[in-house]
Amino acid sequence: MANEIGLIGKVLKVFEEYHVNIEHIPSGIDSFSIVVETNAIKPFIHELVAKIKNIIQADEINVTNEISLIATVGEKMKNSLGLSARLFGSLGNAGVNIALISQTNDEINIIIGVHNNDYEKTITALYNEFK
Repeated sequence: MANEIGLIGKVLKVFEEYHVNIEHIPSGIDSFSIVVETNAIKPFIHELVAKIKNIIQADEINVTNEISLIATVGEKMKNSLGLSARLFGSLGNAGVNIALISQTNDEINIIIGVHNNDYEKTITALYNEFK
């Protein structure tokens, strides 16, 4: 994937064809994720995945349902040594499994994805850590 130009663009065009709003696109060296609202694709999820798999010749596409995105945002996060450790430590101590982690180079936010059933526990843990 790392050497193929336009791969993510091809996938985004499929979502555009289905009129699905993209919430987030975290990526790695040889993988990327497209985060969308679960209900937005439920009626045609199998068709959508098959079309993407065919267009990009993917060996495998994984679908994870019911993930909540939570952004921790702050202008002073960039120079706050240990802030990430506090954030992830508080979630670990609360028993929250993190399904997605994303941070841009401007370092003003950290986005995490947790399973919907851990949403309230996540918010409570973060609030208690940073209040």
